[in-house]
Amino acid sequence: MATSSTRRRAQVLAQNPRLRSVDIRGNVVTRLIKLAEKAELDATVLALAGMTRLNFHVTREGRLEGDAVPDGLLATILETEVMLPCVGQGAIGIEIREDDERLAALCERLNHFSTRQCVTAERAFLAAMGGGCQSPLAAYAEVIGGQLRMRAVSFANGPMRSAEAKRPLRDAVELGEQLAAQLKE
Repeated sequence: MATSSTRRRAQVLAQNPRLRSVDIRGNVVTRLIKLAEKAELDATVLALAGMTRLNFHVTREGRLEGDAVPDGLLATILETEVMLPCVGQGAIGIEIREDDERLAALCERLNHFSTRQCVTAERAFLAAMGGGCQSPLAAYAEVIGGQLRMRAVSFANGPMRSAEAKRPLRDAVELGEQLAAQLKE
């Protein structure tokens, strides 16, 4: 299995510690070509958000399709029960000039409240864990029945630890901090 993500590597190896993992670098197409051409590589793990953005998709038969995909590659989508994404995965952020009230008002109209609360909870978790983009941490928040539910895993400082909790939708920061505290215990 090939990946450059410590978070993905840790989660896959937690599922199957017998696997051997190697680093892989390059853009998505370069990685797919390496996978197709190097007999020692059996699989690579890539972000679904990035694959989707590049117009790749997995057919019902499990074939990977898209521009410049080598022939014969198969794929499967790992559900969040198996692989939690990195914090904020798939969310879009827009930066504007400071004190630009017109743009701030426009961007606020584009904001999706529930998505913002999910990302806020995930980022609060990451901050409370002292993590960054290369940390072996993952979190996934979603709105279910008017509640904010978040699952998180940490591979920092030892074996995998996981936690899950729910809170009211407006308690996003508190939810993230709560899960971080549970994983630090």
